[in-house]
Amino acid sequence: TSLASDCSQLSEAPCVWKLYGSLPACIGNQVMCGGKCTAITAIGGDNYPISNVTQAQAEVYCTYSNGRLPTADELEVAAKGGKAENNYPWGILLPNCNLTNSWYCTEGAEEVGSYPLDKSTFGTDDKNAIYDLGGNVSEWTSTLGGDYAIVKGGNWEDGPEYCLVYYEQFIKPTEADDKTGSRCVLDEIN
Repeated sequence: TSLASDCSQLSEAPCVWKLYGSLPACIGNQVMCGGKCTAITAIGGDNYPISNVTQAQAEVYCTYSNGRLPTADELEVAAKGGKAENNYPWGILLPNCNLTNSWYCTEGAEEVGSYPLDKSTFGTDDKNAIYDLGGNVSEWTSTLGGDYAIVKGGNWEDGPEYCLVYYEQFIKPTEADDKTGSRCVLDEIN
């Protein structure tokens, strides 16, 4: 399945703790992974992006939400917003603390949508806007490169090069940190 040209299949915002906590397979701050409950640590409040999860934990959440992790190519298409000239989701300007949460603008992730200019849009309005693709937390993809998973998007700690729409980080899928989270693709929209 390819990403729709209007990106309606990609969630407009990263997954948030409020929804992650509703997973029925385990209790509280745990997620079913590899047949066992695995503890996760919530960082921030209910509307903060999910982070500190492995690729498998992110996949479990997306599956529970009737979706899947995006591929690296899907996230890049979404971040460009259909504009080939875009180096960043918002255009060509270098990241700064007015545009996105990166390069130590804060000491950690912020609530989803705290940087309204960190968005890509298909068309001229915000109807199809996708937020937080340039900063806050990087996002797992389903794309593998050898023993590593490709992670896209900048995070609160990254410099400008990591926020570029085409930049790819290679991280072991079993690693989890407070800078990497997830977003889901819904292949069928009801």
